[in-house]
Amino acid sequence: STISATSGGITLTGVGGASASNNNHGVRFTGTAEALAGSDGLTVDGSAGGTGSSRNNDGISATGGATMRSGTGPLTLVGQGGAGTASEGIAIESNPSTIGAAAGQSGQTGPITLRADVLYFQDTQTVNTTGALAIEPRSTSFAESLTGTISELSFPDVTSLTLGKP
Repeated sequence: STISATSGGITLTGVGGASASNNNHGVRFTGTAEALAGSDGLTVDGSAGGTGSSRNNDGISATGGATMRSGTGPLTLVGQGGAGTASEGIAIESNPSTIGAAAGQSGQTGPITLRADVLYFQDTQTVNTTGALAIEPRSTSFAESLTGTISELSFPDVTSLTLGKP
């Protein structure tokens, strides 16, 4: 499914459920899901992963080739992991998903911000923008090292990179 706006912005906000099962995500993109916004930008706010006691209660989860882009506007992903193990603020994994423009799509020139205390990337995810990229904690500092997760992130055309709070 596709959520899009050619003018104006889009804000998606979600809070994960309280089920005792796995995968109570705040906002989840999977497969061919797309969120596309114009010049006013796209904000995805996974304010809280689920409170269930199991695992993978991510604030924002993108898997299987999902796309999030905003063209000339800012693209901001803000996530807070929930309860349980392996519950990240932002988790982007498997079958590379797209943050920014994908091949054959109009360009992403707006800045991209990834904001979470715990980030998880798997299978080399690409951030495609000719604008700035900021990877910053939601609170005052990251809750886990960025070393492993940054090695699974490619950002070939980014004009500037900020890690941590400016």
